[in-house]
Amino acid sequence: MMGQYGLFGSFRIVRFYRFTGSTAGLGVWNAVEFGWSPPEVLDKEGRPTSVIKLKLEWDRGDNEASENNARAMYSIFNAIITDEFHRIATCTLVKEAWDILQVTHEGTNAVKVSKLQMLTSRFEMIRMEDHQNFGEFHVKLMDIVNSCFSLSEPIPNSKVVRKILRYLPERFRAKVTAIEESKNMDSMKVDEHITSNL
Repeated sequence: MMGQYGLFGSFRIVRFYRFTGSTAGLGVWNAVEFGWSPPEVLDKEGRPTSVIKLKLEWDRGDNEASENNARAMYSIFNAIITDEFHRIATCTLVKEAWDILQVTHEGTNAVKVSKLQMLTSRFEMIRMEDHQNFGEFHVKLMDIVNSCFSLSEPIPNSKVVRKILRYLPERFRAKVTAIEESKNMDSMKVDEHITSNL
């Protein structure tokens, strides 16, 4: 489920799993997060000038950094829909493209803080209604949890588990008590234990 943050939020989740597992992946993510620019000719003291090196003069590190930028751009282009592509089609630097998508979907930092406050309030207020089944409640709760994760503010799993167990209707009380007595609440996973027992 993409939730209200759309494909960009989903891509952030994919990015987390796909790129942080290897040294090469870390280089790709660093190009996104910290940026890359073509290497410049160095002066006699070893300081960069404003003159771009010819590609024939690039060393191995320059080539790897350029490839990381290209891989990241390719990944973003393949993860977004056509409308999103039009926003960043002229970008050659992945950080520039990422920043455009980030502001478009998350807003400025002030907007992000506002969204997080709203999501925190929704998380605190959500309760399972008597007329709801557990699946409906679980989907609404996990939409909030995933939206917070997409904004780089994950809600700890133990907090989600406690939220579920605390605010289930009375008809679930016996099952909640059994779960609380048989499991370590801090290591319990929502999908593994809670949903299978309710």
